[in-house]
Amino acid sequence: VFDMSNEDYHGTKEYDSSSRIKAVNISELHYKDYGKIKTSTNSMDFGSLLHDDIEHRTKTGKWKVIEEETRKTKCHTTETAIVLHPTLHNWVLTYRKEMERHPILSQILNKAVSEASFFHDSNDLDPDHKKKVRADEIIHEPIENALHIFDWKYTNSFEWFHNDIKKFQYNLSAGMYSRIVSKVTGLKTYFHLVKIDAKTGLIQIVQVKYDTLLKYQDLYFDALKKIDGIDLENPKSYDFDLI
Repeated sequence: VFDMSNEDYHGTKEYDSSSRIKAVNISELHYKDYGKIKTSTNSMDFGSLLHDDIEHRTKTGKWKVIEEETRKTKCHTTETAIVLHPTLHNWVLTYRKEMERHPILSQILNKAVSEASFFHDSNDLDPDHKKKVRADEIIHEPIENALHIFDWKYTNSFEWFHNDIKKFQYNLSAGMYSRIVSKVTGLKTYFHLVKIDAKTGLIQIVQVKYDTLLKYQDLYFDALKKIDGIDLENPKSYDFDLI
């Protein structure tokens, strides 16, 4: 689905998102009660701003207007503007310039489909388990007749980004996204993480090798097996830990 609003996508609660599926790796209770506890951090706020700005550029061909926010740690977006402190305006201008001049990212801005939604009604483990993913950007590569997903990641550390991949389970998300998009479309699907530095606005593409992507799909399957084994009437909390 190429024209579904964020509100409509998040309203399809009968489908599990990658965020909910990842919650099972915290505990069964986190999976069952997913969505009841809302958290927001500065990183999440700026990550959302980044996503909104790029989505607007991809869909309209224009960047959002930059407006001034008096508080350094707060930001928000409107339909046509991003609002943040003047000390952060250069960060926005930097990542925009980086994208416009990059040989791959410039093609993404001008040719990719932004926020495409994919819904899958079954899997090999549980035919009644419905799942969904929403790709930041997806583009068709005609020579191989394959799809490439690009996922924007706001990060506080380029050097330690590989830790973020495990900490925030980006690996499981990559496996889930590539698997579902491939199943829905019938096309081979690749996955790329695009990290944007929180301090400088500089950008680097991290391509997930296809062999690695298949291993990430195994992480997704492992999570589905955990979900399949949950007693939803009596879900477990944290397991015993040993250090």
